[in-house]
Amino acid sequence: MGKKIRKKVGAKPSGKKPSGKPTIKEVAVSESIKGLLGGAAELRAFIYGETTILLAKEMGKWHISISHPQRDPTWEEIKHVRYELVPGNATMAMILPPKSEYVNLHVHCFHLWEVRA
Repeated sequence: MGKKIRKKVGAKPSGKKPSGKPTIKEVAVSESIKGLLGGAAELRAFIYGETTILLAKEMGKWHISISHPQRDPTWEEIKHVRYELVPGNATMAMILPPKSEYVNLHVHCFHLWEVRA
């Protein structure tokens, strides 16, 4: 499906680096998520610590959804995921659409969209 994800060297089976920091681990995309995002040309799912990440290529542009079950993802989590999963030459942004178009299916989820710089 195109882009390869950089693998972390030295990861322990616990999903943590020797330094104790979590690694990004690819997991299966659930059928319910596939149903919601069926139009994505490329759809992958990841776990990073306690965050869940969906990575999609939609209409030729990258889209990252990152969520945590009890809190908002931290800036460090968002930044790490962005630079590990999306090519470095892509410009990503968090966008607040007009209120009439705003959708929130998860209270602790943020979206990053590729924008043309």
